[in-house]
Amino acid sequence: MDRFLDLGRPSADVAVSLRVGSLILPGPSDMAESVTEEILIPLVEGGRLDPRGATISIAHSLRSLRALQERLDRWFQAVFGVTGLLAFGVAFFLAARLSKPLSALAARTEKFDLDQLDVKFHTNRSDEIGTLTRLLDSMVGRIRTSTLRLREVERRAAVGDLARQVNHDIKNGLVPIRNVFDHLSEVQREDPAQLANVFGDRRDTVTSSIAYLENLASHYAKLSPANNTGFCDLPEILHAVESVVEVRTAHKLQIHVEDGLPLVRGERLAVRRIVENLMGNAVDSLDGADGVITLACKRLDDPAGVVRLSVVDTGRGMDRNELERAFEDFHTTKTAGTGLGLSVVRRLIADLGGSIKIQTEPGVGTTVLVDFPSRERGTRV
Repeated sequence: MDRFLDLGRPSADVAVSLRVGSLILPGPSDMAESVTEEILIPLVEGGRLDPRGATISIAHSLRSLRALQERLDRWFQAVFGVTGLLAFGVAFFLAARLSKPLSALAARTEKFDLDQLDVKFHTNRSDEIGTLTRLLDSMVGRIRTSTLRLREVERRAAVGDLARQVNHDIKNGLVPIRNVFDHLSEVQREDPAQLANVFGDRRDTVTSSIAYLENLASHYAKLSPANNTGFCDLPEILHAVESVVEVRTAHKLQIHVEDGLPLVRGERLAVRRIVENLMGNAVDSLDGADGVITLACKRLDDPAGVVRLSVVDTGRGMDRNELERAFEDFHTTKTAGTGLGLSVVRRLIADLGGSIKIQTEPGVGTTVLVDFPSRERGTRV
């Protein structure tokens, strides 16, 4: 019994007690939370078997289990917190990785419009963003090509309408003059003595018609805007037009620009028209064959600070007769040409106070040299 009581002394986690009838040794356990197991054993008293028997109760405290559960809960919370932070960091990284190229793509898309056709959408990405970028680049290329064709059609239509209007207006001024001279010729044949009197009568008609034509010429002159106002960046225009040429041809295009070039005289649109016409002629001269087009800008060793643009192609070139007629209005060797490209370029360059020169050889190629007046970059307006 003493040995059992030693076992039954309460401990931190286990309490053992013996119950015989109403007697409990060493006493009831005071464990708030525990698991109790009771074992019924036979009891012999006075040589006889007591039918009530005895019961051994073993109570195991749940404190250690609760402590373990609390530790597991804390570990689970810690792991959950770390996992959440990692997930947030990965999500932030992926979002930044996706949003940055998308934002750049959106910024380039915002710059594109029908007046800004030189926006490029190049990428080396192989993911969905790369696919979208290449799709946009292809779409912009088609829009660019269609817009250029539409502008060319509109330009030709405008030139045709203007030519018809000029023809009508000039005829209105020439008809009275022609009638007067026809009348004078008739009088000179039939009655030469009256020629002076008839001329005096009809002089006002000739004078009025000449004044009409002069007034008409001054009005048409106002349709051409002044292109020599302001200054622009010639290398920037070359790179802007470069993308347009890449759409129209797969030929090799080279651009060489000297560092520190001053701005050239002229309104940006007029200078761009000059560059586009010259580059378009260079492309057409290749006739779809392999070839190279080279554009170069450099400052001449000249006190006036002239900037020279050279457009060189390895195309078919021109013979002497073609070169002599190159600047004539409506002269062209193209099946779909208007013959106005070089004549327009010459007039635009003359308005800017510059000069143009062509060097060419059949079967070798053509070099066009354009000299622009300039000023130092420090006086940009």
